[in-house]
Amino acid sequence: MSNLAQHLVALAGSEPIQIPSALSFAGRGGVIDQELSLSEIISRAYPISVALHEAGTGDRIGLAFPTGSEFITGFVACVLAGKIAVPIPAPRQGPQSQRIASIVNNAHLACL
Repeated sequence: MSNLAQHLVALAGSEPIQIPSALSFAGRGGVIDQELSLSEIISRAYPISVALHEAGTGDRIGLAFPTGSEFITGFVACVLAGKIAVPIPAPRQGPQSQRIASIVNNAHLACL
């Protein structure tokens, strides 16, 4: 486990006293509609990290999520699995699809 992964897990263990909410997501009008603690993020990311590790994929994993909790969960899963997270724009039809294909090719992603 990397130093960052060890640090995240250690923080999650001490979180209730020190860090009540790790992330807040605001919707329209700036109203917070979702809050996640570090423990919640890690508990969501851990099964994904295990699957990434067991799949024996390469070291670069593409994250094609919009900004939000799914992206954060995927990023932390990569960190816990010792993989490199490569953020890419969420797939769409049109001219941007060629850009995404270029990123995928150039980054030598193990999976997306």
